[in-house]
Amino acid sequence: MVSVIGITDYLSIQNYLKVKNDNRLPETVKMVLPNVEMRLTLTASEAPVNIHFLFDPKIVDDLETRFFGKLSFSYAGGCYSATRNELIRFGHTLDQTLEGNQAFKKGAEQYLVELSAVRQLFKNDPELRKHTLIVVANSSTDGASGIGKKGGNSQTDALRKSVYQFADAIFSAQPSDRRYFLGEGVDDFQKVIDLYGSLMPCVHGSDAHSIEKIFEPDQQRYCWIKADTTFEGLLQILYEPAERVVIQSNRPDAKDPHQIIESITFEDNNFQRTPIVFNDSLTCIIGGKSTGKSLLLRQLAQSIDNSYTQKQEKDLTQRTPFKVDKATVLWKDKTSDSRRIVYIPQSFLSRIVDDAEESSEISKIIHDILLQEPNIKEAYKEFQQKQDILDSRVAANINEYCKLTTSIRNLEDEIKKEGHADTFRTTIKSLEAERAQLASVINISDEELDNYTKLEKELRESDSKIEKLSRDLKLLKEMPDPVAVIPGYFRTNDCINIEHLFEKFFESSADDLLNAISESESILCAEWRKKVKTIKESLSNEIKEIECSLREKRTLYEQMKVKVDQNTQLQILSKKITEENKKLTEAEKRNATLSSYYNEANKLKKAIISSQEEYRSICEGYCNVVNETGTKKTTNLTFDAQTVWKKRDFFQSLMNSLNNRNFSNFRNTYHLDLSSPDSIKNYDNILLENLWTAIVEPDKEGGLNIKGAFNLASVLREIFKNWYNIHYIVKSGHDTIEEMSPGKKALVLLEMLISLEDSLCPILIDQPEDDLDNRSIYDDLVNFIREKKHERQIIIVTHNANVVLGADAEEVIIANQMGQDSPNEEYRFEYRSGSIENNELVVRHDGLECIGVLYKKGIQTQICDILEGGRPAFEKRQHKYFSVEHHN
Repeated sequence: MVSVIGITDYLSIQNYLKVKNDNRLPETVKMVLPNVEMRLTLTASEAPVNIHFLFDPKIVDDLETRFFGKLSFSYAGGCYSATRNELIRFGHTLDQTLEGNQAFKKGAEQYLVELSAVRQLFKNDPELRKHTLIVVANSSTDGASGIGKKGGNSQTDALRKSVYQFADAIFSAQPSDRRYFLGEGVDDFQKVIDLYGSLMPCVHGSDAHSIEKIFEPDQQRYCWIKADTTFEGLLQILYEPAERVVIQSNRPDAKDPHQIIESITFEDNNFQRTPIVFNDSLTCIIGGKSTGKSLLLRQLAQSIDNSYTQKQEKDLTQRTPFKVDKATVLWKDKTSDSRRIVYIPQSFLSRIVDDAEESSEISKIIHDILLQEPNIKEAYKEFQQKQDILDSRVAANINEYCKLTTSIRNLEDEIKKEGHADTFRTTIKSLEAERAQLASVINISDEELDNYTKLEKELRESDSKIEKLSRDLKLLKEMPDPVAVIPGYFRTNDCINIEHLFEKFFESSADDLLNAISESESILCAEWRKKVKTIKESLSNEIKEIECSLREKRTLYEQMKVKVDQNTQLQILSKKITEENKKLTEAEKRNATLSSYYNEANKLKKAIISSQEEYRSICEGYCNVVNETGTKKTTNLTFDAQTVWKKRDFFQSLMNSLNNRNFSNFRNTYHLDLSSPDSIKNYDNILLENLWTAIVEPDKEGGLNIKGAFNLASVLREIFKNWYNIHYIVKSGHDTIEEMSPGKKALVLLEMLISLEDSLCPILIDQPEDDLDNRSIYDDLVNFIREKKHERQIIIVTHNANVVLGADAEEVIIANQMGQDSPNEEYRFEYRSGSIENNELVVRHDGLECIGVLYKKGIQTQICDILEGGRPAFEKRQHKYFSVEHHN
C-alpha cells in the first residue's frame, strides 16, 4: 500500500492544499508532500529543463513569501515573482483576454527561472534549503540528459553538470540511470562524486494525469523508500542512495516470515507490558551502562532456545544475569515456538578457542559453512554412513570376541578337569606295552597282537569319522534356508531374524532394495537347496563306503578279540585301552574346538585393532574432498580439513577405565608410559596391540587390570571407538585462527557467522565492537552487516555509533533502567524504538509531557548523547557520498 504521495503543480501548492483540506485519502497514506515543478532556462538554444522542489510540509505556510515571492522572471520590461497574484498578472500580460485561473495557468506555463537565480535564493535562505528536496528530471526531452542534444560541446557539458550538481536526486525509473548515479555505471563511484558533488538516488512516481493512473506507475515501477513517513525520513535517501530507495514491482528484501522475530512481550512487573517490536532487517539496541540492553538480547535468545543460549554463555565470567519471570517471543508467522538462531554473547568472539582434538565452536562454524557446498555435503553424508557401518562392525566384533573369551575359559577349565590329549596318549602307550608283554607269555603271537592293536585303532578312528559325518548330515537336514544380507546395513538380535536398515540410509530407494533382497533370496535358496542336496548325498555315500570297508575288518577284529578275551588279564588291559581311546577322542575334539576358538579370536582381534586405520582412512577421504573443494563463497578466507588423533581424550579414557597402579609395570614391559601421553608420539598398531595384550592377559608381565565399574567388553568398546577428529582450519592470508590477533580473529569469526553462512535464521550479537578496533568496525563489521541484513534479520547490542549509522540501522531500540537521574514512565526497565531519522519528542495521550527520560528527546539526539562518537558519526554518514566542496 502507498504510504506517501506528492501532489505536483507548476509553481503552485494549491492542489496540495486542496487534497489536505478534503481529507479523502486512504488511511494508509501517512504523508502528503507538496511537489512544486518549474522549468529552468539555461541558454537560448537549449530547451528548458523540468525541475521539482519537494518541500517539508512543516514550512508550507512560508512558501509564498520565502520561495514563490523570491523567484523572479523578466518579460517585456516587467519583472514578475512566482506568487499566485504575480503569475495571474504575468498571464494577463501574455494574453489580456485571460483572467483568474486561466491567466494563472498561462503565466505558470510560460514562467522560466534561471538556475543561478534559484541557487542564489537557497543560498540566501539556508534554512529553507534544509527543508527542500530538489529533484531533476532525466529524460532526453525536458530533463537534464537532454541538454546538448542538438549538439554537445564543453559549454553544454558544463550546463548539464551544473544542473546535476544543483539537484539532490534524479527523477528516473531507468535501471541504467540508477546504476550510473550510484557510481556503478560507466563512471565509477569516485568519478560520479567528482562530477556532480555526490552520488544521487533515483526516484519515480506515477505521474498520474487521470484517476486510474493514481498510485499505478508504468510497468509497475513502484518507488520503495525505506524510512519514516516524514520529510526527515525522505532525506535519508540522500545519505544512503543505494540502501534507502529502490524502484521495482515487488517489495524489496522480503524475508521468510518463519525466520523473522516480530516481538518479545515480558510478563514480569519489572518490564513494560507492551511488546517490543523488531525490524526484519537491522535492529540496534543501545543504552547506557546497566540499562537493560544486553538483558533484552539475552532474554530474546533464551526465550527462543534456552539450552543453546546457556551453551553459548557457558564460559562467560559475568555476574548472574537478571532473572525474568516470563517472556514470550512472537515470530512474524504469528507462532511462538523454538527455532534456530545465531546468538553471539558479549566477548564470545575473543573467548572461543580452536582445539584440533575437539569439535570446537570454531570448527562447527566452519563445518556449517563448508556443508553448503553440495559435493562436501554429499561426502560428509557418505563419511557418516561409513563411520556408522564401521561402528556397528567394531561393536559386533568386540561382543563376539568377549563371548569367545568366555567359551575359551570354560573349555580350558573343562580340559583341566577331563585331562589333556597327551596324557591319554601316554597312558594308551603304556597300556599297549603292558598288553604286548602279557601277550608274549600266552599263546598270542606278536604279529597277531600287533594286527589286533592296529585294527582296534583303525576301527576307533573310522567310527569317529562316521560320527562326525553323521553329525554333519543331521545338521544339514535341520539347517534353515539362507537369507541375503548386506554387511553394515542390517541388525539381528538372535542371529536368526534379520532386519535390514535401508530406510536409515536410503531416502528414496529403501523399498526397491528390500524387494531386490527378497528376489535375490529366492534365487539363492533354490541354488542352495541343490548344493545342500549334493553335499548330503556325498556324506551319505562316504558313510556307506566307510561302513562297507569296515565289515571285513570288524569280523577279523571280533575273531581276534575272542582270543584276546580268553585271557582275563589281557581282556582287562584291552578294555582299559578302549576306554582311554574314547577319552583321547573326546580330548582331541576339545583341542580342535579350542584351536578354532583361538583362531577366531585372533581374527577378531586383528579386525578390531585394524579398525582404527579404517577410521582414519574414512576421515582422510572426507578431508580430501574438503581440501579439493573449499568454498565457492566470495571471500579471502581459505578452508582445509585434517584428521587429528584425539590423544588427550584417548589417554584420559585409559585413566578412567584402567587401574593406574599397573601403568609402571606396563611401562617397564612395553616401554610406553601411559601416565605421560606426551612421551607417546604415535597412535599405531604397536601401541594398540600392546594395550590389547596387557588388558586381555592382566596376569602376565606388564598386564593392566580393569577398574571395577568396567568389564572387558566396555573397556574394549571405549578404547577401540573412533579416536579421530575432523579438524577444520581457516586461514586469512597465511595466518591460522590460532596465529591471528584477537581483533583479526574476531573479524574472521564474524565474517564466517554473518557473511558466509547461508542460513536465514536471525542473528543476535552483543557488542561485537569490544573485540575490534574502530577501523575494523567501520571497514569490515559494518560492511558485513550491511550486506547480510538484506538476507536475514540482525539484532545487535552496541555502544558504537559507527555500527548504528554506518550499517544504516532500520530500527534503534533505546534501553533504560529506572534511576534517580534516569526516570521511566512506570517500569524498572523500559524501551523506546524508532528510526535513525526520528527526532520527535513523545507526549502522552492527554498532551502532557512524559516523565520518562526515553521520551524527552528524539531517537537521533539520544544516539548522539549515548553512543561513542555519535554526532561525528552522523556527520560522517551525511557526507559519506558527497564531495568536500559540494554546495549543499
